[in-house]
Amino acid sequence: RALPERFALSPERVSFVPVPWPEGAPSAEDRGYALAAGRSGRDHGTLLEALRRAKVPAVVVGGDPPGSLPEGVVWHGRVDGATLTEQIAGCRLHLLALHPV
Repeated sequence: RALPERFALSPERVSFVPVPWPEGAPSAEDRGYALAAGRSGRDHGTLLEALRRAKVPAVVVGGDPPGSLPEGVVWHGRVDGATLTEQIAGCRLHLLALHPV
C-alpha cells in the first residue's frame, strides 16, 4: 500500500516481485535510493514523473534520459555487470516502469 501512495500510482499498477540474490554478490546495504535499470520496453517518462512526485533519490541505468531529470535523480547510460550488481545491492527499492504491451 505504501508504494502506490508514495509514488502517486494506482494500486493496480504496482506489483511486488521477490528476486533471489545471486550467490557471491555483494551484501545488500540500504543506501536509501530507488533503482531503475534496463532499456527495452521501459517507460522512462512515467518513471521520471513518479520520481518527481515522490521526491525520492534514485539511480537510473539504461539508455539516454528522455528529458530533464528530477532533483535527486542520477542517470547512467550503460554500466558493467559488477557496477549494476553493486547498485542493486545498495538500493532500497528496485523499480521497473514498463510500457503496456
